Amino acid sequence: MRRNPLRALVGAAAVLVALSAAELHLSGTPSTPRSPTEEPQIAANPGTPGGAEPSAPASTPSQTADARLAAIRRQWPLRERVRAEAAEYPHVPSALVLAFARELGGVFELARGDAAFARKLVAVLGDCVRADAVADAARAVCLLRARRLPSLHPGDERLRQAAERVGDAAPPRLGAAVDALEQTQN
Repeated sequence: MRRNPLRALVGAAAVLVALSAAELHLSGTPSTPRSPTEEPQIAANPGTPGGAEPSAPASTPSQTADARLAAIRRQWPLRERVRAEAAEYPHVPSALVLAFARELGGVFELARGDAAFARKLVAVLGDCVRADAVADAARAVCLLRARRLPSLHPGDERLRQAAERVGDAAPPRLGAAVDALEQTQN
């Protein structure tokens, strides 16, 4: 089967747009909404299954970090939802993928100060990369972030090995798209 280079380029461009939005969000510069009246929404506190807000006492930093990882898992942009969004807005980057990339960027910043959290995050990113139901653009964002995590904690051998396992588990087309993206950023 012959690979379509245009398709790989479009996939890499979608990842670049998502990552650029995440970087802008981290720098404090507002991102561009999908339309003038619509800003993608991310649930900062998803609440409990019935919609009620939890009334638990203040959580510890570890509980908060674990909750953020659980939220990342719930926010994985599923392939079918992204396809439906693309059908409705064919000339606009996916708001689902952009919102996910922004949220992941915030979680990535938490990993900057905590190697143990970074190891937990790389496991979640690995699950994202391996999940066939997740949109390829989101999987590519997860792969790129997993590759970058060891640079936050250069002396952490377990983190480096875990990130390598994520890269090894990535489908070849996904790895190739992220490789192309990394080359354009260097």
